[in-house]
Amino acid sequence: MKITDHVYVVPGVTANSYILSDVDELTIIDTGLPYSEKRILDYIASLSRSARDIRRILITHADLDHSGCLAGLQQASGACTYTSRLEAASMAKGQSS
Repeated sequence: MKITDHVYVVPGVTANSYILSDVDELTIIDTGLPYSEKRILDYIASLSRSARDIRRILITHADLDHSGCLAGLQQASGACTYTSRLEAASMAKGQSS
């Protein structure tokens, strides 16, 4: 669902995954629960874009509903992931923040 020019929220993904769209690349903010990657990638396809366009994934915090399908989206896109050191440490341990 379009919020403003170049900003979208993916419908049906728990905890709201946002997509920021530039001319030749995409940024995803939060990934939703595990197994949400298909819904996110399908929505990206509806924007006439592909997983290859995803360059960055930003994780606001390590709760499962915000980082649950990070691995699937990384695998599909090869995107770099960004988060705080505290959140990265929690995610590396498999913990929520």
